[in-house]
Amino acid sequence: MSNSPALEAISWVERPVYPTVPVTVEYELTPLGRSPAGAVAGLRAWAYGRIGEIEAARREYDRRDAPGS
Repeated sequence: MSNSPALEAISWVERPVYPTVPVTVEYELTPLGRSPAGAVAGLRAWAYGRIGEIEAARREYDRRDAPGS
């Protein structure tokens, strides 16, 4: 569910439309859409702090699942 109508339907984004030529559309996060920012920031910090482990795991996965392995 990452397309804008779906996010608008669950009140995560607002989509004001302005009567210009061509039509201008802006996308804005609502307070509800901004609410997970702390959790996302925590996940981002966790991932950046373990980027070496994550990259090594991905290389191992790719090596293990490569054709002819």
